[in-house]
Amino acid sequence: MVSKQTTPKALKPRKRPSQNRSKAMVDRVLDAARELVQESTRADAPRLTTNLVAQRAGISVGSLYQYFPNIESVIHELYQQIMDRVIQVLDDYDSSCYLALPREEFFSQLNNAILGAEADPELTIAMHQAVKTYPSLQQIEQNHSERVAERMARFFAHYGSRWDHDKLKRLALYIYYINHGTWVFREHVMTSHEEATEWELGVIGHLLEQCFINDTGN
Repeated sequence: MVSKQTTPKALKPRKRPSQNRSKAMVDRVLDAARELVQESTRADAPRLTTNLVAQRAGISVGSLYQYFPNIESVIHELYQQIMDRVIQVLDDYDSSCYLALPREEFFSQLNNAILGAEADPELTIAMHQAVKTYPSLQQIEQNHSERVAERMARFFAHYGSRWDHDKLKRLALYIYYINHGTWVFREHVMTSHEEATEWELGVIGHLLEQCFINDTGN
């Protein structure tokens, strides 16, 4: 396990590829890491290292270090891609064309889009396990949850909830961690993705109903 003293700055790539050849190499590194992260859930999986990623990517570890300072930085980049896709969905839906939709249709479409942005289910489960292994990623996950909650609170207010902003944000965080808990549930119970998603959306739908029918602000 890496040190808890790893800073967010140390997680960032050393540089971004600017040429097609270097972009292709970084893509190979991330593809190799993605495969190895998914394989890491097996009991007999070897410890994830930069050497292992470089070997799977077909490059020297020195080439990998040109872009990533450590294995945690590689995992962070993978995780960041998933989080960026979720933020992009929120950006897309924070527009006049989507916000003109009826409330139920808006949140149904938004939920489905977010679930679709979270990547392959097995990869998402593996990434949640990786966050436990690399403690410094937990702060990045928390920052992401705050960004999502802030945007969702605005959506709730737009559609007429009379709850105050802080309560709406707490509700959004609660829903966020219901989603997080659903992946933990899947990891331990091994239920189907479809069943877990159906239950998750049912709980979220019930919470949203309370948000819009209860006029109490505190």
